[in-house]
Amino acid sequence: MEASAHDGDDDGGGAASIVNGYDDGGGGASIVNGYDGGGAAASIVNGYDDGGGAASIVNGYDDGGAAASIVNGYDDGGAAASIVNDDDGGGGGGASIVNDDDGAAATVLAFIVNGYDDGGAAASIANGYDDGGGAASIVNGYDDGGGAASIVKDDDGGGAAAASIVNDDDGGGGAAASIVNDDDGGGGGAASIVNDDDGGGGGAASIVNDDDGAAATVLALLTVMVVLLTLLMVMTMIMLLALLMVMIQ
Repeated sequence: MEASAHDGDDDGGGAASIVNGYDDGGGGASIVNGYDGGGAAASIVNGYDDGGGAASIVNGYDDGGAAASIVNGYDDGGAAASIVNDDDGGGGGGASIVNDDDGAAATVLAFIVNGYDDGGAAASIANGYDDGGGAASIVNGYDDGGGAASIVKDDDGGGAAAASIVNDDDGGGGAAASIVNDDDGGGGGAASIVNDDDGGGGGAASIVNDDDGAAATVLALLTVMVVLLTLLMVMTMIMLLALLMVMIQ
């Protein structure tokens, strides 16, 4: 029905548009130099779609993941996988998300750039690899799915247990981790923290330049106490000297 084919083949799909490709009946499918196996309104450029609803693929592959967006990469259907540039208002469900400005929780659009995701829930990957580890955040590195990975610029919501973390601002700290420039909301457990301005202190940590709002303004308090003690000692000495002068007279 109103099927249009150009240098290709259409076996009856309603209003299917095909250029140098093939459509086996998917309603409203648009294909350029590619293939559509029946997915409704699937858009494919130089790639492949085997039926995923409204999947968008550029130079990549989608095997049916709902609303998955892939650029120069691969997504095997993991829902809400790998998000880059995410600062959504409701968090990312355990995921490490960077600069996502959607209004809800996480954008169910899987987005991979120059990387690979084999279905790991809410995994974030950029120029790296994730084989399915939940909530793993990787930048120019590798994570085989274990928690306790080495993470650079980690801002996930649940911390990275026993991980080595640089520039960590997650919401739950990095238990037993070595943390530099940590401003998370729950401190760094027994971690060594430099430039910590979190809201709950650093537990049993060694803290330098800490300006957080709770247990941590230790340096400021110590400074104030030293100043007060010094003033008290000076006043005491003056009073003792005055008393001694009176007694001598």
